[in-house]
Amino acid sequence: MPIAPRLPRTADTKPCLVGFDMGEFSYDPMFDAWSQGGFGSSSTRTAANVYNFSNWQYVDYMYYLSGRFFTIPPVVWTNCAHKNGVFCMGTLNLNHNVVSEKDAINMLTPKPQQPEQGALYLEETIDIMTSICKYFGFDGYLINCEDLNDKAAVPGMLKLLSSIQKAGLKSIWYDSPLSAESGGYDYRLTEHAFPFFENASFFQSDYGWGDFDTGEYPKLSYEVLKSHFSGQDLENARNRMFQGIDCSKYRKTAPYGGKFFRNCAQLDAPNPIQFYTGMCIYYPAWLMYDFRKKENDYKLPDRETFHNNDAAFWTGSRDFIGYPAAGKNSVGDHFVAHYLGGPRSTIVHAPFVCWFNDGEGDYYNIDGVLASVGPWNNLSDQSVLPAYRYQRIPDPSDLTGLQHTEQENIYTGGSSLKVDIRDKVVEINLFETSIKSSSNMSITIVAKESKVSARNLMLGAPERSPTYVGPSASAQLPHGWMKYTFQLPNDSVEYSRIGFSISPVPGEPCSFYLGLFSFDDTNYPVEPPNKLVFTTPVDVLDLAPIFKSRSHYRIYGIKDGVRTLIGVAYNSVFRVAFNGKPIFHNLNTEVAGFTSYLVQEVNAAGVAAEI
Repeated sequence: MPIAPRLPRTADTKPCLVGFDMGEFSYDPMFDAWSQGGFGSSSTRTAANVYNFSNWQYVDYMYYLSGRFFTIPPVVWTNCAHKNGVFCMGTLNLNHNVVSEKDAINMLTPKPQQPEQGALYLEETIDIMTSICKYFGFDGYLINCEDLNDKAAVPGMLKLLSSIQKAGLKSIWYDSPLSAESGGYDYRLTEHAFPFFENASFFQSDYGWGDFDTGEYPKLSYEVLKSHFSGQDLENARNRMFQGIDCSKYRKTAPYGGKFFRNCAQLDAPNPIQFYTGMCIYYPAWLMYDFRKKENDYKLPDRETFHNNDAAFWTGSRDFIGYPAAGKNSVGDHFVAHYLGGPRSTIVHAPFVCWFNDGEGDYYNIDGVLASVGPWNNLSDQSVLPAYRYQRIPDPSDLTGLQHTEQENIYTGGSSLKVDIRDKVVEINLFETSIKSSSNMSITIVAKESKVSARNLMLGAPERSPTYVGPSASAQLPHGWMKYTFQLPNDSVEYSRIGFSISPVPGEPCSFYLGLFSFDDTNYPVEPPNKLVFTTPVDVLDLAPIFKSRSHYRIYGIKDGVRTLIGVAYNSVFRVAFNGKPIFHNLNTEVAGFTSYLVQEVNAAGVAAEI
C-alpha cells in the first residue's frame, strides 16, 4: 500500500521512531508464512494474541528488527504502517553473529579490479538493497553494525547511508562503535559522529540512555546540531535525531516512574526550544519481558490483559497496568503520549472508513454476519483506529475500548468499539482531523444500542465550544444494527476533532457499540467497486484488472457452489497454491478443495461489490 498523507505535526509535537523487535510475539517472527494473515494456536498463544501494534497515531517512523542479516519488513506491517501514514523500514545487520567481519568489510568496500570470487562489494550492496526495497514497497533501512570497529570501513558506510538516500529511500544510522570516538557507544550525537548524521536520513542513539545518563544526552546532542545549523535548518536537524529508550523494567528502565519518565521529561526545554531531540522507543520489550508470570515463561498473557498493558504504556497511566478491574479510571499523568504531544492524523480528506477492527480476533464478521470462526490475525486488515483512545468525557473509563469476545456485537472484522455509557450522558472524542466543514460532507455510523435516547455528532475546534449535530437520517439494518447519517454544518469552520455525545434512558441498563464510522464528501467521488472470478486452477490470484491502492479485497473460495471467505487482501496478488498444491488460508481454515475463486472489492468509501 502507498503511504497515506498525514496532517503536519505541530511545532511542539516530538517526532517518534519505534524499533519493533517482535521475537517471541509470533509463531513466525518474519511473517514468511503470514504475509496474507495468520491463524491457529499453540500452547503459548493464538493467532488472535500476537502483538498487533495499533498506536500508530504517535509514531512517525518504524523499523522491523529480526536480528537476522537482512530484514524485509513483513508485508502486513508495511501495509498497516502506510495506511496510518508511518514510514516503514527494514534492517541490515552487519554484526558478527550473522556475518563475518571480512564479509561485512567487503560490503563496505568499493569493488576492486580483481574481486574475490563470491564476494559482495559496496556497489552491489547498494543496488541490491535499493531493488529489494522498491520491489516490496517499504521505505528504507536501519543499518545495525555494532561489532565492526575498523575505521577503514567508515567511508564505505557513509557512502552506503548517503546512497540509500539518493535512491529516494530513508536510512537510519544506529549509534555504535564505528561512529563512536573511542569505541563502545556514545549514547548520543557527538561531533565525531556528525558525518554519520550528515549522510543518513536519521541518527538513533543506542538504548542505554535510561541506564547511564542523568538526562543530559538529549541536550548534548542538540548542542552538536546547534554548532552546525540555525533557524529552520536547526529545527529540521533536531527532528532527524532520535534518543533511544529501552522501556523495560527487565532492562532496568522502568516504564512508569524512575529514569524512563524523568528522561522523557528532559526532552522538554525552556521556550523557544520545545524539545532537544526526537524519541526512539525499543518496543515491545516492556510487554515481552515485564509481564510474564515468571522470567522464563513464554506464555503470553490473555489478549485483554495484553492490550490493556499496551494501552497503559502509550495512552493510559500506571493505574492501567496489570489485570484490569471494573471501574478503574485512568489518571492522565504518566504515559508516552504525554511526552510526544498530540496525535497525528491521516483524515486529510474524504473518503475515510473505520470498522474498529484491530486486525485480529476469534471471529470474522461482515456487516454483522458471522463469516469465519477461529483465531486469526491480519495486520493489513487493521482499521485506521481513532486517534483518541478513548477519551471519554467527563469521566475517563477503561471500560470503553475495543472488544473482541461478543461476536454478536461485532460489525465487520474481529472487534468493535464498546462505549461505557452507564447512567449519564457521555461524550467521547475519537478522531483527530482538519476539515473545513461544508454541506457536501457527511458522517455515517453503524451502531448497536440498547436504551439510548440520543446520539449526536460532536465537532471540536480550537477555542470554540463543541458543535453538536443530530442525525439527518437513520435506517434499521439487519441483526440489530442501526445506521445514522449526520450532515455537517455549512459553516466553513475548520474542525479538528470528531466525537459523539450519547444519552442513555435514565434508570435503564444501556449499551452502545460502534461498528463503523465513515466520512464522505461529494467533492471526492469514488469509483464503484468491482468483482473478479477465477474459474481455472491458478497458484496466484492476479487482482490487477480491478486493483486500486485504497480498496481492499475479500477472497472467497467456491466448492460445490458454496462460497467461503478465506482471506482479505490489500495487495494486487493473493496466493492460493504453490506448484498446484493449495496453501493455508487464515479464515475458515477447515474448508478446502476449492474449484474456483471470487474476489469482492471493497472500495475506499467502504462500499462492497454486489456478489
